[in-house]
Amino acid sequence: MAIAALKTWVKEKLKYTDLNNEFTHYRNHIKNNKDLILGDSVEGTGYAGHDHEGVNGVQLGTDALENLAVTAAKIANGTITLEKFTSGLAQIFAGGEQRAQFIWDDYQVIKINGARYLHLGTTNQVVYWKTQLTLNFADLGNNTWYYIYLDDSAIVIAQNDELTANELTYSDVAPTWSNIKCGWYSADGLDRCIFAVLTDNDETGRIVQFYQSGDLVMYRTEFSDIHIYTEGGVAGDWTLNLALTIPSFSIKALITAYGICGAAASNLYWKVDDGISYEYHRPVEGHLLLHFQNEGVFSDNAHAVNSITVITNDTQKIALASEPFTVIEATITTNGWYLPVGI
Repeated sequence: MAIAALKTWVKEKLKYTDLNNEFTHYRNHIKNNKDLILGDSVEGTGYAGHDHEGVNGVQLGTDALENLAVTAAKIANGTITLEKFTSGLAQIFAGGEQRAQFIWDDYQVIKINGARYLHLGTTNQVVYWKTQLTLNFADLGNNTWYYIYLDDSAIVIAQNDELTANELTYSDVAPTWSNIKCGWYSADGLDRCIFAVLTDNDETGRIVQFYQSGDLVMYRTEFSDIHIYTEGGVAGDWTLNLALTIPSFSIKALITAYGICGAAASNLYWKVDDGISYEYHRPVEGHLLLHFQNEGVFSDNAHAVNSITVITNDTQKIALASEPFTVIEATITTNGWYLPVGI
């Protein structure tokens, strides 16, 4: 809902002399219906108590609604402005989210553009920053994923919704998904994860260069994850699996495959590594990764190359199989990965 529509809604609500009683009624209703969703109607009640859809899946609990009633009363007596109230509501209706853009700056420094996150830690609040932050790293190991978090303890101490780099932290301990908070959080459930960086395998403490656009994070140089060459060929039963170079919260990656095959016609397939081996000679449940077609004009070998987006399992693996069962030599690289929902 746009801010203008919110303002109209609030102005209409302020016409009622029994505004506080009305909000109290809704608050009590929510106590008996804890999963009630705030609705998008600008008519009547303006909440999803009766046949209204929720707005972006935002749940409004009892305490939040009680605070809303208090805030509305403050507008009525002039304690706070309508603009401030509707601006805050706009954040709630928008889901409280505006993911940051992360910029590689140096081997131990990244820049983070302005952002807004709904942080559900010790306190539940929308936190943000309006300037580009600089996050410095130190004492990094090699070939390690480091996860960037909103530092809950620092946020509590700061007592401010507007954050600085001091309220961010990093750790080599991966986050876990919280169904309750709909986000990725630290083991204690307090620090919200917002990004991840990888250090180089050859140099200690060097963050791998990357570029981010939206939910895609591209490496400056691709990672060679596997080189396949066996005289027996690649089996057709999905027993060959491959772990991609992506963080633990991601299951979506951009890969490139390069291959050569001596057969007249052959295919290399991929699928999510679900641990199931099929007895089919043709991997009918897979997706085509490489197709080799030898026309016999310049060489006895057929070459193929392909870039494709793949989905992995929760250990970041895909499975490979060929058809027919033949000799295929191939290299598969990870070019980048995608930020999931909740990051």
